[in-house]
Amino acid sequence: MAAYFCCWEPHLAIDPEKDEDGDRFQAILAERLPPSPKMLAFVDFLLAKYPDLTENDDTIWADGPLKNNISGSVISFTVTWSSYTEARMFIRPAARMHGLDFYDPQAPLYVPAGVKG
Repeated sequence: MAAYFCCWEPHLAIDPEKDEDGDRFQAILAERLPPSPKMLAFVDFLLAKYPDLTENDDTIWADGPLKNNISGSVISFTVTWSSYTEARMFIRPAARMHGLDFYDPQAPLYVPAGVKG
């Protein structure tokens, strides 16, 4: 079992509570656009703490390579269920630090960029 998180750049103005925005997010993911520099920096930050699943089995990631989950200015990625709490406590502030919106559908919890907490 796995949990997943979604992050995106605020200029996309995605509200995960609106069905049409969820559809738009999924459409962007399906486009497989080249990753934005901001998303690459975010993923590099995540991988500095937790190695990619393609490099190490002892990690929180449930799939890899993690960079393959980026499409343009969005990312959706999975973590193992057993590491969900640990992952959330790291990914949420990392998204804020990188100026990204954060969404945890398990909670559900939406934290726009710049909002503390």
